[in-house]
Amino acid sequence: MPAGERRSSSGNAVTTALSANVNSSDTTLPILSSTGYPDGTNGPFFVKVDSETIKCVSRTGLNLNVQTVPVTGRGWENTSAASHTTSSPVNLVFTSTDADQANEHYSSTILDHHTQYLTTERHDVALRHPIAALPLGSPGNSAPGDTANAGVAASVARSDHRHGRETGGFSVVTAATRPASPVSGQTIVESDTGRYLVWDGSAWVVTTTYGGGRIDSVGTFAGALVAAPVTYTTITWNPVVNSGPTFISNGGNTFTVPAGYTGTYGITATLAWSIQIAEVNAIDVVISGVTFRGLGTGGEVATVSIVRRLNAGDTFFVRGIQNNVASRDITSAYCYLYRLMA
Repeated sequence: MPAGERRSSSGNAVTTALSANVNSSDTTLPILSSTGYPDGTNGPFFVKVDSETIKCVSRTGLNLNVQTVPVTGRGWENTSAASHTTSSPVNLVFTSTDADQANEHYSSTILDHHTQYLTTERHDVALRHPIAALPLGSPGNSAPGDTANAGVAASVARSDHRHGRETGGFSVVTAATRPASPVSGQTIVESDTGRYLVWDGSAWVVTTTYGGGRIDSVGTFAGALVAAPVTYTTITWNPVVNSGPTFISNGGNTFTVPAGYTGTYGITATLAWSIQIAEVNAIDVVISGVTFRGLGTGGEVATVSIVRRLNAGDTFFVRGIQNNVASRDITSAYCYLYRLMA
């Protein structure tokens, strides 16, 4: 029988009887009463005459019309088509076929009774996405803090699908152009301070800096510089090519911290005398009137290294002093700056 066939039923069909004899091949069953019997509008139905189960397709008045196609309705459910005499009992019945088909539809996952259940055979038809060729869109990018969009695709996700990522990694801003409405966990880089900052939900927290490393170096001056005994000799520097912001560019003797480069610095300054100083020689780095001295007693070289917090606009200079009985030449001098943190 066709899969998914609907059959008629009734809860008040009376027990009736044949009103005439029928043989084993008759396709019309005359009955005495049709009370409660279906007319076939909702599908075929089963009756039992004596011990034979018969499938009927409709009722016309007091005649039950037996199925003839695609197969005969006589002798259904392993019963035998037989002749029946007048007054043989007739009953509308619920059969094992009805029960088995309902059970099969409920329990089996491979049946194809209804088009709303997409089996493998029906899955690739038009208007439904092909199994092996789902559309692959190009994922869009989002910016940090963007609100997520609801999904709108009609297709299921493949195992190789990808999501868009935030564009540009960290946002590069300045201290004055930080995001006005940051979200928790958002990270920015300030180009003017060299700081990485993370929004903790209520404030920007400095995590580290990218301003480390040597950012300025100044080399030797032209020619020798004569340093008299017990007299400070300030080093005048030649113009240099710097690896970072310019602290001293066109020559001169004063270093100035550029705007936006407040930070903690390591400063190393060295000078060399033309000959060994028999008594005492030294090099000073003077920051805002505070002197940091490195002694070079009994040698040709004096060096000083310090770590100091410097603000934008702060200045410092380098000088040498020796107390030998005669003037001595300073033959070379160097000053290296390292920005350790903002």
